[in-house]
Amino acid sequence: VCREASRALMDLSVNDNIALGFGILTCDTKQQAEERAATGGRNKGAEAAQACLRMIELKQSFHQ
Repeated sequence: VCREASRALMDLSVNDNIALGFGILTCDTKQQAEERAATGGRNKGAEAAQACLRMIELKQSFHQ
């Protein structure tokens, strides 16, 4: 699943010349998923979202 999602996002990015965020967790167990998404620890989903927001800010700064 992760490989195909990565490939599809890369195709969209290249074909449409846009930056896309990628934040899919590949976990072997539910416990791993909970740890990686924990709000008290390193929330990987939040990190991916913050990276996307930062990319938007950078893109806007180029157009000023």
